Amino acid sequence: MTKSLFAAYIQALDASRAQLDRDTCACPPDAHPADLDSEYAVEAGASMLSVAGRAAFAEDYGLDEEELAAFDCEGFLADLADEALARLHEAHQELFGDIDVSHLDVKFLLEDGGVDVVALQEALSRSWEHNSGQVALWSARRWLAGQVRDEERIAVFLCLWMGISQSYAGLPPSYARDLAAALATIDLDASCEHPRHPWSAAESTGQSQYRAVVHLHAPDDHPDTPVPAELSSRELWECPVHYAQLAREALKELEGWRTMRGGDAEDWED
Repeated sequence: MTKSLFAAYIQALDASRAQLDRDTCACPPDAHPADLDSEYAVEAGASMLSVAGRAAFAEDYGLDEEELAAFDCEGFLADLADEALARLHEAHQELFGDIDVSHLDVKFLLEDGGVDVVALQEALSRSWEHNSGQVALWSARRWLAGQVRDEERIAVFLCLWMGISQSYAGLPPSYARDLAAALATIDLDASCEHPRHPWSAAESTGQSQYRAVVHLHAPDDHPDTPVPAELSSRELWECPVHYAQLAREALKELEGWRTMRGGDAEDWED
């Protein structure tokens, strides 16, 4: 759903809502239809468009004249319009707004202000909680704000990378904008003479990548790693080409989200 489509829906609902006066409601208490599921609501709306449809709907659901008239009440319709507008604004925020992940600071920051990389990795490993998007966005925000210590940089960048990689259904522009901005800080034209970099030794499974990152960050506490000793030097982990390889892969994922989710070009921009 695009920004322009949201705007059209909101404009149409605002115009309809302006014509509804809740104070005209003369219905008895609890007379308005409540807890309408989507299928019933669509059927009711379509049925109200014609005399024959109204009669058939009333017969199918055993409604008397008073119960049927409640569907025409401006108070009822105003409530529906307000509910729909609230949901549209909420959905617009989810897709295009500024997602607040500051509440994750308490989970992902240590007492000394450092990043708890192990906590980030554990959150990613709990795939059933659908944490990948929030981990990626939180990591990107720390990166962009310069709130990552030198010794944490590659581990935090890998958490960002893994969050993107594990968001299989793709993330909306509200996430993708900051993720792209963080990736844009990497020099994609970097060069080096290393034949291979550490991340290539981590298998594509989340568990293998988890072991690689937590060992990199805290080797004494997490001695097991899929990365062989000859690829474990900090020089190789921090190589600009290593960052560039990771960034290119992540940018390809983001481009795939745009294709998969669709929308206008402006939907994916600031």
